[in-house]
Amino acid sequence: MPLWDNECDVLVDQELSINGTFRKTPLQYKHQETLNRMNDNNLPDGVRLIKALYARMVENWELGGSPQNTSDENWRFTQCLVLGKNNYTHEVTLERTMITVLNNENWVNQIPVDSGLLENSNRSVDLAYREGNTIQLIELKVDSNTPLSAAIQILKYGLTNAFFRTHSEELETQNLQTPLLSADEIQLRVLAPAAYYNRFDEQTEWLRNFGNRINDGLAEFSAKQLMDSGMNLTTFQFEVFPDNFQWDPTRQADDEHRKEVLTAVNGRRPL
Repeated sequence: MPLWDNECDVLVDQELSINGTFRKTPLQYKHQETLNRMNDNNLPDGVRLIKALYARMVENWELGGSPQNTSDENWRFTQCLVLGKNNYTHEVTLERTMITVLNNENWVNQIPVDSGLLENSNRSVDLAYREGNTIQLIELKVDSNTPLSAAIQILKYGLTNAFFRTHSEELETQNLQTPLLSADEIQLRVLAPAAYYNRFDEQTEWLRNFGNRINDGLAEFSAKQLMDSGMNLTTFQFEVFPDNFQWDPTRQADDEHRKEVLTAVNGRRPL
């Protein structure tokens, strides 16, 4: 049982008031057709959604016997540059190229968040960026899933970070000397090329309003749940690379394309 299971996805579907079918399959928030159908009636109560997701996470951990952290890799702040045999998705190749061309110790990637904590829990944050004592957790997308599913994913990761901070004694995470568990502020981002968002161009305003609802929930969650943890979980945001940037994985070793990647990362902006 992972820190969040299918029940968490059910909670999201319920909060977004998702119903109906597509090609005889019940709609879920992860589906592309679902995002296409979203309207103001589907905007969540951010406070209630975040509270419910975090409560489910804690409950799963308790039902699993409240195990301690068993991996020194969780929330590591290191760079991973090696591509494995199964690491050739567009997102992974862009992620590795970003880390390489940035050549900046404040950027890291492939961060395990709950390895070994519960059965089958082995998720990783794509990217993290540190500026002072503030850290951004970033879900990077190129052509898979939807902005909505990416937002829920990075929200789950942010809540897992909060879980590690608020249960540090029970988890015995004192040996995890990492900025990701000592930062004053954790920010959440979804980052993708313009073409990724353009697939849902008519839903841009809905996505912005969704982000505002999530920010309302994060503000209250930080004020009520994280007061004694030394951290704030703040400012979810959809971000986009400059409009003219398109990732071409066949050119990842091309110096000119690498320069384009560097320019794109430095030029990212809110959606």
